[in-house]
Amino acid sequence: MTTDKLRAAAHALAEARANRTPIAAPAAHFGLTGLDDAYRVQALGIDLALAGGERLAGAKAGLISPAMQAALKVGEPVHGRLLAGLRCRSGAQIARELLLQPRIEAELALLIGRDLPAGELDLATFRACIEGAAPAIEINDCAVANWQIGLLDSVADNLCAGLYLTGDQPVALERLEDAALAVQLQRNDAPAFPPTQTSLAAMLDIGLWLARRIARLDAPLKAGDVLLCGALAPMSPVAPGDVFELEIEGLGRVGCSFEQ
Repeated sequence: MTTDKLRAAAHALAEARANRTPIAAPAAHFGLTGLDDAYRVQALGIDLALAGGERLAGAKAGLISPAMQAALKVGEPVHGRLLAGLRCRSGAQIARELLLQPRIEAELALLIGRDLPAGELDLATFRACIEGAAPAIEINDCAVANWQIGLLDSVADNLCAGLYLTGDQPVALERLEDAALAVQLQRNDAPAFPPTQTSLAAMLDIGLWLARRIARLDAPLKAGDVLLCGALAPMSPVAPGDVFELEIEGLGRVGCSFEQ
């Protein structure tokens, strides 16, 4: 695929966000032929954001379910980048004009405490660089009209990255060993999905995979970066005035609300 078409796709996605006007699915419109094309569009979009004054602040994983990977005939999760300007404080009230068509995901975040070393990363080294874990809410925000997206569209659109927020007090990994971490997201004081759970081991596996993938992009993670380890349950819709609170057992709570 030509570089001009890839650049056109990246610019179209960036303009959709800037103008708050969703576009047609880029994979079909621009003729993306596979994940390599989609990741190239994603990278060009990140370059546009950095040229506009943003800075990298971590990474996010998607498609972490082996069943979903099998259904889409891919052998691993997918990844996107986090930008510093998109991070919100816990308890923030979110202005709807910042977003196109938001949906909420409950996630676990790994907070990087020191720069990851260059070279192949093993689990012990990765763990030693983590300050702690925290509950996280990701506000996904698709640039494609009506969320009519496939895998290539999602990857090209940086996994529909919108805003994100994490708990204020990271918990040391040693306190979470062998624990079943119950996960509950409340929307307007009612459960947004049935209770579920995760484990530190599962999230570390995803985090290590993500850190290795980002290192291959010649952008190793640094102190202060955030790793979002993937959705722990289905996305929740967002309506004006909604209030969300996520609690992960052993990690505490994080929440946000949306303006009317």
